[in-house]
Amino acid sequence: MKIFGAIYLLYLAYKIGTSKGTDAQSFSNRYNNIKFGMLLQFVNPKGVIYALSVVAAFITPNFEHFSIQIILITYLALIGFLSSFSWSVFGSIFKKFINQHELAFNIIMALLLVYTAISILFT
Repeated sequence: MKIFGAIYLLYLAYKIGTSKGTDAQSFSNRYNNIKFGMLLQFVNPKGVIYALSVVAAFITPNFEHFSIQIILITYLALIGFLSSFSWSVFGSIFKKFINQHELAFNIIMALLLVYTAISILFT
């Protein structure tokens, strides 16, 4: 898994490092809206894995009452929503900055992915 994960990260680093800049005026707003973003959260694998692992590992074995489980699951759903919401807010805030410095941003992100892949292989 380490090797496959590192290879995938190196592939992503290559794609990000060699990507061409996008023209902000020609960016399509078709998928850049709140409706599409909310629908996308239902197929978010990180969210599904988060929910399944937390409920299976922490809530179900430690709390037998159904009402307490529902309260905790609702609390965890709120945490998941707030994390996605904060991610989108900060993305909107930094969007203009990233568009202005896209090449430097892509290079830094690609180098961080390479560093992560190397760290995975040697730890």
